Amino acid sequence: DDTMIARAKGKIRVRGALDGLAANQKWAATRPVKNAGAELHLVKKSRVINKLHHKLMVIDGQVIVAGSFNYTGPATRLNRGRRSVCARRHPKEPRNNHGGEGGKARS
Repeated sequence: DDTMIARAKGKIRVRGALDGLAANQKWAATRPVKNAGAELHLVKKSRVINKLHHKLMVIDGQVIVAGSFNYTGPATRLNRGRRSVCARRHPKEPRNNHGGEGGKARS
């Protein structure tokens, strides 16, 4: 939450879709994030959508973060949520096809 608030105040575009019920809870950081300038859309429960429980972020159109991790203070300290990070390699960054250090693939 702190990072999203800092980015939004720093004139970096922050957008999100949140579960309408959870976003209005006392513990939710919805108001501080929105007051910092973030564009937040609350998804209401309907016949089609019971609860928006997806955790997905796209950062700068380059990095995707997805998983079961809840981005809250208590979850950071107490939960064992999982997340995967996929990033697009910068064109000037050396290729790394084997998961180790260095810029060349193993033969």
